[in-house]
Amino acid sequence: MVLFYHTVDKNNKRWEIYAGRDKFENEDLIKYGLPIDIWFHVDDLSSPHVYLVCLPGYDMNNLPLEVVEDCSQLVKAGSIEGCKKSSVKIVYTPWDNLHKDGSMDTGQVGFHQPLKRKFFKCEKKNDIVNRMTKTKVDKPSSTIRERKDDYERAQRTTQKRAHRQREEREDKEKEETDKKKQQEDDFAALFKDEDQKISNKDLTITAEEYENDFM
Repeated sequence: MVLFYHTVDKNNKRWEIYAGRDKFENEDLIKYGLPIDIWFHVDDLSSPHVYLVCLPGYDMNNLPLEVVEDCSQLVKAGSIEGCKKSSVKIVYTPWDNLHKDGSMDTGQVGFHQPLKRKFFKCEKKNDIVNRMTKTKVDKPSSTIRERKDDYERAQRTTQKRAHRQREEREDKEKEETDKKKQQEDDFAALFKDEDQKISNKDLTITAEEYENDFM
């Protein structure tokens, strides 16, 4: 089962959060996370893997502080060692910055770019933990895989639509370019015909008319 939570920021925007029950489920979360997810963990201690689903227009650098703290309180409360401490350091980073290879233990991760991390000092606040716990909903593990399938399907649809729109735009631009070129060719041909008529007329004038033109 995957644990789902939610919280509301100061602007009354609702944020979805999910977490694994154990290290084996955390493996699935690592595998099936999305680019819009921000991963939270207690730094240097064992803890749950908690993911925040970013709302449009947000990323790791502009998250509401109260939302960061809510996620941090969840990972602290779920850490066997961390929950006993008055404060711990929380690390968070985008899901796609997580690095996983065959040499790592179950549930263990590294980072593609260590500098692409942020830290938050989390002090024990049971009221936040209690509030977050009240929002908890258990969902089947398949939920997280289905979520990724839906996301990738939507991405493919968006890409196909963008590709179709680009082709339509290029076709329209080509049509306008061809039309403009045809107009220029027609205009040039018109002047060529006029020049030809004048030239033919000049060839038919008499010597006397030719001389008179200069008198």
